[in-house]
Amino acid sequence: MKAIFKIIVIALIIPSLALANGKNEKWKHTEKKTYNKEFSVNADATLKISNKFGNLDIQSWSQNKVKIDVLIEVGGNNSEKVKEQLNKISVNFTNTPDLVEAITKMEKQKWKWKKGNKISIKINYTVRVPKSNKVNLSNDYGSIMLDELDGKAAINCDYGKIKIGKLNSSENSINSDYSSGSSIRYIKGGNINADYSGLTIDKADNISINADYTNTTLKSVGTFNYNGDYGNLMVEKGGAINGNGDYTNINIEELTKSLNFNSTYGGVKVNKMGTSVSEVNINTTYAGVYLGNSGGHNFTFDVQTTYADVKLPDNARITTEVKKISKKHYAGYVGSASSG
Repeated sequence: MKAIFKIIVIALIIPSLALANGKNEKWKHTEKKTYNKEFSVNADATLKISNKFGNLDIQSWSQNKVKIDVLIEVGGNNSEKVKEQLNKISVNFTNTPDLVEAITKMEKQKWKWKKGNKISIKINYTVRVPKSNKVNLSNDYGSIMLDELDGKAAINCDYGKIKIGKLNSSENSINSDYSSGSSIRYIKGGNINADYSGLTIDKADNISINADYTNTTLKSVGTFNYNGDYGNLMVEKGGAINGNGDYTNINIEELTKSLNFNSTYGGVKVNKMGTSVSEVNINTTYAGVYLGNSGGHNFTFDVQTTYADVKLPDNARITTEVKKISKKHYAGYVGSASSG
C-alpha cells in the first residue's frame, strides 16, 4: 500500500517537472537564485533541513557555526513559466543557538501542463556544520551526502542516494525509500529502514536493519539485528547476528560469534565459522541451510527446517536427529559437548 500511494503521488506531480536527478536537458531559458546564511551555534546544536528536487551536501568542520548555501536553478523553454516557477520557490530559515532550520518551500502550480511548460528544478544545498552537532535531514528526489558526524543523525531520503562517511553516535536513525546505490563507510549504532533500495555498509558496531525489497551488504558488523522481506543480505564478517527473513537469501561469509535466524522462502548460508562462535540456531521453511566447516573449535547448533535441506559441518556431532518427509531437526555441537 505504501508503494502504491507513492506511485500515485509521483504520477500527479511529475508530468510538468524534469527533476534534479533526471537526465540533463538543454533549455532555452534558465533562471537562478541563491541563499547564503551563516549562524553561530552551540557545540551540541541541531541542524534540521527539509528539501526536495536536489541534493544535500553536508560537510563537518571544527567551528561552532552553521553555514548554508542554497542554489536554486529552474530551466525551461518558456521564459515566463521559468520565472514564475523560480518565484514560487523559497527557503525559510529559523535559528537559535540550539537549532538551525532550513525548509524548502514550493507553492503549488496553478497553470495546466502543456508541452511547452515543461521545466526542470534543482535545489542544491551545500552546508558546513560542527562535527559535534546533531542533524535531522529530509530530502526527496535527490541525494544526501554527509562526511562525518559525532552527534546523532536522523536521515530520511526518498528517490535518491545516501552517501555517508562516518556516523560516530550510537543513536542514528536512517530511512530510505527507492534509494539504490546508497553507502555508509562506518556507523557506530542505530536503526535503518530501507524499502526498494540498495545499501552497502563497510563497518558497523551495533545496528538494526528493517529492509523490504532491498539488497543489503555489510562488510564488517559486530551486533546485528535484521528483518527483511524480498531481498538479499550479504555479510562478509559478522559477529552476533539475529534476524528474520522472508523471501530473502542470507549469505554470511564468516561468522565470529553467534547466529539466531528464522527464514521462510530463501536460504541461510554460512561459509566459515570463526574461532569464537558459540551457537548457531536456525529455523526455516522452504529455505535451505548450509553451515560450512570450522577449525574444530567449540560451538552448539540447533537447525530445524520444513521442506528444505540441511548441510552441516563435516565434523558436527549430532545429539538430536529427526528426519521426516517435510521436517528435519538436527541439534548437536562441534568440538566439545560443553561448548556454548
